[in-house]
Amino acid sequence: MRLTETQKSNMIDIFAQVFGHLNAELWLFGSRVDDQKLGGDIDLLIKCYDLAYNELLDLKEKYDFLLEKKIGERKIDIVLEFNEACKELPIIKSANQNGILLTTTVNGEN
Repeated sequence: MRLTETQKSNMIDIFAQVFGHLNAELWLFGSRVDDQKLGGDIDLLIKCYDLAYNELLDLKEKYDFLLEKKIGERKIDIVLEFNEACKELPIIKSANQNGILLTTTVNGEN
């Protein structure tokens, strides 16, 4: 995994802050999971079935804002899996097959 410990820790801490009251998962996927590759943006998948899409989108934007504020400007792409139908989307299929689980929150715990 091509993240510094500080980046990973910040991603997890902010995720717990924003999504800690829900059942949610944070996954890293894309080129950053391959130690042999160089560069690339940070691709994250947030899985949460507890909220309607619009509410989840608001939390995603809050997470993205706080994360950028903490780790600096970087190209970060965040994908949402919010229902069973999402699992069929190619990008989410790829993330689920090749991603790395960074953290899970379960009703306020992580």
